Amino acid sequence: MAAVSIQIRHWFVAPYAICLLTAFCFWGAYVFFRAGRLGMARRQTGYSLLLNLGCALYGGKLFAFLEATAEGKALSFSEAGFIGLGGAMGMLLGTVIFTMIVPEKRDQSFELYAVSLGLLYGLSKFGCLFAGCCRGIAYGGPGKIRYMDAGKPVTDWLFPIQAVEALSFLALFMVLDWRMAHSKAPAPTLTVGAYAALKFLLDYLRGYAHRPWVTVNQAGCLVLLSACIFLGCCIRSNGQDERSDI
Repeated sequence: MAAVSIQIRHWFVAPYAICLLTAFCFWGAYVFFRAGRLGMARRQTGYSLLLNLGCALYGGKLFAFLEATAEGKALSFSEAGFIGLGGAMGMLLGTVIFTMIVPEKRDQSFELYAVSLGLLYGLSKFGCLFAGCCRGIAYGGPGKIRYMDAGKPVTDWLFPIQAVEALSFLALFMVLDWRMAHSKAPAPTLTVGAYAALKFLLDYLRGYAHRPWVTVNQAGCLVLLSACIFLGCCIRSNGQDERSDI
């Protein structure tokens, strides 16, 4: 694969914002379409989408603020960016809240939103690729990228971790979506756990000025993975199918 130089664009609307908005639009359309196939009422789906959208946006913003604070950056909450892992946690929390209010089709809701995480996260990572954030480690092999600003290089050659994350999550999402369409999707705890494990491993290819043993992103993945394992064990110990209770 040839090396690629990516020009950072200073548009009125940032490329990251465009990609993030596009990701949410595709995610919302997918959920609405799949929900109908799963027998969920359209009004119920619409309300759950609104709640989960708000929770995802707030969760992504909150996680970005906490990460900046952990790194010693003096940012206000409004100045913080958006982190996909926090958005995923916010979406899952929104699903829990909504199913407590409207318990009908609870199992299908958990299954659907768990699978859809890969679509939303995968598409949003293209925003990171074009914006030049969440950069990879120094790398000189096939597919290496570097960022340019005003025609001048502003980074060394890097591993294209944003593209790898996007394609990896989209590939896993397509597999899980196919299984869900054929009523073979794994339990939601396994689905979310698989996404968390994938994110944890790929974070080793992210570039950090001073990389700790466990990054904030990886710590969030471990919390999410531990919660999935705990819930799965509790459900199994009660002799229940994971699909019937979350």
